[in-house]
Amino acid sequence: MAFRIGTGLELKRIFTVPFLLLISIAFINRYILRYSIHDYFDFYLNDFLSTPILLHSSSVVLGIIYGRLPYKLSLFMIIMAVAIQITVFEFLLSSISLAFTTDKIDIIMYSLGALFYYTIMRENNTVFKKSAKAK
Repeated sequence: MAFRIGTGLELKRIFTVPFLLLISIAFINRYILRYSIHDYFDFYLNDFLSTPILLHSSSVVLGIIYGRLPYKLSLFMIIMAVAIQITVFEFLLSSISLAFTTDKIDIIMYSLGALFYYTIMRENNTVFKKSAKAK
């Protein structure tokens, strides 16, 4: 089955409720709560949210490329994405720029975000299960 842009079913597969919720929380944290709540929210919540947003976006792009939505990322793909994210943001960029620092808690937050994606967004997405049954 080829992927068709413009139908409601495909948009529901791309803009799932957990994904939109994560985007909303990241937006609120970045632009509204940034100066009103403790710095830990700004630093670590964004690290936690970045991984599931990155993984879901990757699964959508791969689904469009391969013509099948939903595209489920394998556990190996998720682990490699987190490893690349940790390598780039915690080691490579911190050695290039003073704006980035290596932080062990960031690594934990990236990993927890991946665990959240794997358990909630990848495995238990009701939109994906309903659309698979409808075909």
